[in-house]
Amino acid sequence: DNKEKTKSKISLNFSTIGLVTVSLPSLSLIICFITAILFRYDQITETECNNTNNIPSVSAITGVSPPRYVWRVGIALHSAPRFVIGLMYLNFYNEKLSMVPKKLQGLFKILYRCVFVFYTIENSCLVLVSYISNVENYAIHEKIFIVFMFAAVIHQICTMVIYPWCFSDMKSFEHKWFYFLMLCVSTATLLFCFILHRLYCIPGAFSVFSTAEYFIVLSVTGFHYTAVLDFKNSHWSI
Repeated sequence: DNKEKTKSKISLNFSTIGLVTVSLPSLSLIICFITAILFRYDQITETECNNTNNIPSVSAITGVSPPRYVWRVGIALHSAPRFVIGLMYLNFYNEKLSMVPKKLQGLFKILYRCVFVFYTIENSCLVLVSYISNVENYAIHEKIFIVFMFAAVIHQICTMVIYPWCFSDMKSFEHKWFYFLMLCVSTATLLFCFILHRLYCIPGAFSVFSTAEYFIVLSVTGFHYTAVLDFKNSHWSI
């Protein structure tokens, strides 16, 4: 009986799981962008200053109907394995604690727990910011987005510090650096353009703001996709 149960299990390579997990929000965003442009163009490109805006923000295309339902389903399916992957990293770092020099173990323990906490906060905020759109409740949506951005940046900083202590895959580390730098530049651009748009109504500022948002999505998605390199020999059994 045990042999039959073992045979009935489906073993999935982690690379496949990672690809599907990353593809869900990516494809959902593309569908949202196309459908919002086709059916809600005027609504998603309007600004408070009434300036010309040719590039809709991520919040705009995922906040209008019907695209928002596609986005919410994609994020719901995407977030579940993300929580599991967060636990995988937590367990991995915990197992590697003994390899870290004793004088650094206390710091290592704090940092890898921060990685897990901010990873979980980031993923949770992604779900919340998707289900509470800027159209339905802008004030709450904005605050959740700020927490999401803060958690994403802190998670990546902590990861970059402790990663070399226990991982030997420099390819993954190089990719992480690339996406981390992209996140930093995109976030700085987003904040700068947000100020220009909100306080001074500079023409084109919101279009650049929106572009920065897409690069933030790309950087965060790419950073998390490097888990495929970190756990390339792992399998999930269903």
